[in-house]
Amino acid sequence: MPDMSESNYEFLDCGRGRRLERIGRWLIDRPAPQAEWSPGLMETEWNRADAVYRGQGKSGHWDFRNPELDQDPEDFRFTMDSIVMDLRFSENGQIGIYPEQIPNWEWLRMQTDRAESPLKVLNGFAYTGGSTLFSSLGGAGKNRIETCHVDASKSSVNWARNNRDLSGLQEETIRFVVEDILRFMEREIKRGRTYQGLILDPPAFGRAPGGRTWVLKKDLFTLIDLSIRLMGDDPRFILLSCHDPEITPEILAQQMARFPRVRTGDIETLNLELSAKRGRSLPNGIAARWSRL
Repeated sequence: MPDMSESNYEFLDCGRGRRLERIGRWLIDRPAPQAEWSPGLMETEWNRADAVYRGQGKSGHWDFRNPELDQDPEDFRFTMDSIVMDLRFSENGQIGIYPEQIPNWEWLRMQTDRAESPLKVLNGFAYTGGSTLFSSLGGAGKNRIETCHVDASKSSVNWARNNRDLSGLQEETIRFVVEDILRFMEREIKRGRTYQGLILDPPAFGRAPGGRTWVLKKDLFTLIDLSIRLMGDDPRFILLSCHDPEITPEILAQQMARFPRVRTGDIETLNLELSAKRGRSLPNGIAARWSRL
């Protein structure tokens, strides 16, 4: 297997509510509210940023110090192994990847590559498809991996479909669905469908279609309950990420231990941290994962 740690992404520094990242030749400065400390690098290094997001949320805007980026260059993409993900300057300050998930993407590729029989994998809150793409890489030429990518945002699902095409993955290996994940799970249970792999990266807060409000600390139990019913008695791997500071690794592990065949001692928990070689590192959530592959 290729060295999955090789990518064109590098986290450089954070502080004063900001983060500095490099993607290929491009230097990006954007918000990181949790970085309340002083940056580790000199201001002159931050001032080299090609694009800076000013403000917070949808009220902010991108300031392009390098006019080439304003022209949407083809090389503004994340690459890792054979995966290629198109990046864009979204109005909320996002660019199309959550790089703290890179260790989990490595893990997903490893799990699905170990599979000795075909796997059906569900990726909920799937965004632009990082976890979908890396889980779909495993088992190529050996055992079929079918990944179902579910997100309530049509634009995110279309973005993920484009990333699949850029990465050269076969169309029939990924099913794309635009739907609220809880409603999708309920319908799949009624249809009698089951999955052996589960990937969930829920937001702390959000709004589902129909005006329903999503609150992770309130809805997590329901999400896991539906997941258990959907996976039946044959789960092979589970990955659960969280970005709510009120939910601890212990809570995630407790929820994961509710699945059949999952023993607490076999659950791995980890901090999702963006590490910098010279600047300050950025904690950006937690994850729990389990596998019997």
